[in-house]
Amino acid sequence: MHTRELAAILTGLRTWLGEQAPARLRASGLTDLADRAALLALPYDSRWNDPYWSR
Repeated sequence: MHTRELAAILTGLRTWLGEQAPARLRASGLTDLADRAALLALPYDSRWNDPYWSR
């Protein structure tokens, strides 16, 4: 697999995680996992500065 193809796949996965996964997980009653999935869609620095970690 080429680097560009891998980058496109990762971008698609991050997009799906940020847009689709949290709602589906919350609907299943998995709120903490939904919050964590939403964090994966954030840029690295934003992810670790998110208020989620100070709960």
